[in-house]
Formats: sequence, structure tokens, C-alpha cells
Amino acid sequence: MGRWSPAALTKTPGTSWGTSKNKASGSSGKIKITGLSGARCYKAARILIFVLTVLRALRFGGKIRPVFKYIFVGIEKDIQQGSFSSARQKAMVNLMYTYGWLIEKIRDFLAKEDITHQQFNILRILRGSTPHPLSTLQIRERMLDKMSDTSRIVDRLVAKDLARKTTCSRDKRLVDVVITEKGVRLLKRIDNEADHIGEIMGNLSEKDAEQLSSLLDRLRAVRPVASPAK
Repeated sequence: MGRWSPAALTKTPGTSWGTSKNKASGSSGKIKITGLSGARCYKAARILIFVLTVLRALRFGGKIRPVFKYIFVGIEKDIQQGSFSSARQKAMVNLMYTYGWLIEKIRDFLAKEDITHQQFNILRILRGSTPHPLSTLQIRERMLDKMSDTSRIVDRLVAKDLARKTTCSRDKRLVDVVITEKGVRLLKRIDNEADHIGEIMGNLSEKDAEQLSSLLDRLRAVRPVASPAK
């Protein structure tokens, strides 16, 4: 028996597969599947390829290397929108949708520590400024979500003994906020579970991630204003 190859099962979408043996004609026993549309046959074949590839890898102790690496759904199907006015509009919608997707993933992970992603953001800001305290205004300027109620979030961190507030010695109208030892220990526990980043960003290679970061930096860059024509 020849060596099995996943490529042998591939089929062009839209073609039909069939199942029947012509004993009278003495055919070689070629299998033909009837009763299924070409699109469904193609989808079933791709699933079969994946299953057989996994089973083959498990049998021979090798690494699983499926024929198709990822199954891309696409923003069109995710939000059930057939088309966009331009590629830029599609990218903008995709970015907004992916932000919500990321927040949901991060929220699920942080729920184990009983903190929100905004509280996590503030704790990281406070740890980064140690040993110097920050005012709530300074914290708000550094937050990822500028619309958050910084004072309320800080109060909740103080109630959990993850942060501490004191009156600013230079301006009695302001308060100084610092992270506590308990807050530092919580961040260390989260840092030690680095696998959650791999789970969320696992579909991107390091090179992909670098390119994505560069594109996002370029998107936020301030474009020079053209001088008015004289």
C-alpha cells in the first residue's frame, strides 16, 4: 500500500464526489459518493483530512501538522455583514470588533483574581511608577480606556487593599495613589501565568505581532497638516 497523503483527498469546490462500484464492468473499485452537493463534499473532505492527520500524528508519535493551519471565519461572517464601502472601513470595523473580543478574553482570565481589566490596567500603571505616587489625573492620562471612572476604580482597589491613597503633600486638593504589596503580589501571579497571552495571541507569530504593532502605531500617528497654498 502506498503512503497516505492528505493531498490525495483534496477536491476543488463545486465538483461532485460519488460512490458506487461497477462490478459488471470490472472497474478498479473507484468510490463515488452520491446524494451530496459539491460544496458539502468539499467541506466534509477538509474535516476528514484534519481528523486523519491528527490520528496519523498520534499513531506515529509525530507533531500534528494539519493541511490547513487555521480556519478563518472573517469579519463579514462574525457581524453578518456582506460587504463594506472600502478596505479601510472593513479594517476599522474589524479593529473595533477585535477590541471587544480581546477584552472579553482578558476579562475571563482576570476573573480568577477578582479584578476587572480596568483595575488591572491601573495596578500595572502604579507598579510602573513605583516608588513615585500618581494622582488620579495622571493615572487617567496613562490608562488604555480614557473614558473609565478613574476615581471609582481606584476606590475599589483601595477597598481590596491592592492600592493606597494619601493626601498629596504639595496640593491638599489632590491624592497620591500607590500600589500595595498585596497588589504587587497579585501582578506577579498574573505575570507567572504567561500562557494566557499565548492562548489569546496564539494565531500570530512573533513576526506577525511585530507587524501588527507597527501598523497600529502608524494608524495612530499624527499626519502633518499641509500648508495652505499661497
